[in-house]
Amino acid sequence: MMDQCSVDECGRLVHAKGLCKRHYVRMHRHGNLNFERVPNGTYSAWFDAHVNYASDECLTWPFRRDADGYARVGSAGVHRIMCERAHGPPPTSKHECAHNCGRGNEGCVNPRHLRWATCKENHADKIIHGTINRGECNGAAKLTAQAVMIVRGRLSGGETHTSIANEFGVSREAISAIKRGEVWGWLK
Repeated sequence: MMDQCSVDECGRLVHAKGLCKRHYVRMHRHGNLNFERVPNGTYSAWFDAHVNYASDECLTWPFRRDADGYARVGSAGVHRIMCERAHGPPPTSKHECAHNCGRGNEGCVNPRHLRWATCKENHADKIIHGTINRGECNGAAKLTAQAVMIVRGRLSGGETHTSIANEFGVSREAISAIKRGEVWGWLK
């Protein structure tokens, strides 16, 4: 017998992860199964009610957020919509909406926390807030900061890239990139 969807009273056949296609797609898109359609005008009314939000506390978007925690309306970032409503259009098409609080990934859309910034400024904010995906925070990282410091010491001692790579389980090219400062270059 084929498995049925794990959602109570659904009865459809399992598509993936114990869910039917309908519930699997809902979970993938919305991060939960309780997502309900929002009546027309709800988002706009919410923006109107909060565009002059006066508190310095984070203002959390009460509706859909993506898998990374950022507030979304369709494919649009809510923080960008709120920044435009509160501060006008971006100075250039290359400007990004930056969070002063570093909690955009927690759904913060407080207009007092938002500003237009260049990519470089926004990147600098990520470093300050510790939300940047680099070093050990990168899920694909095979080395730790401590291991990189050991690699650098051994490189300066004249050891070959290949022998170091073999010991640490990375490619020779990765060791070369560390030496050139292309990766882990921020680590002093």
